[in-house]
Amino acid sequence: MTKNIGIKVNEPKRECEDRNCPFHGGLSIRGKLFDGKVTGDKAKQTITLTKEEPIYFSKFKRYARGKSIIHAHVPGCIDVVSGIMYWLQNVDQYPNQYHM
Repeated sequence: MTKNIGIKVNEPKRECEDRNCPFHGGLSIRGKLFDGKVTGDKAKQTITLTKEEPIYFSKFKRYARGKSIIHAHVPGCIDVVSGIMYWLQNVDQYPNQYHM
């Protein structure tokens, strides 16, 4: 049985016993919702996501490409493939921890 996490996403078809799963565990999500491209998925239940966004320099009145790398936890009920764009959201347990 899955619970409503507050945003409209497809619920996973598999069950998991991960306590850090927003669908089956006790973790609630909050904060910013952002997207990025998965660049690494080799670690156990962890992905590396690259987020690209422009940075504005007011001195030169120009934009530059900005890139940040974020490590996120992936529960066992969600399948993630490297090279595809995904949405991430901050979670309630720790301020700097991200989830799929």
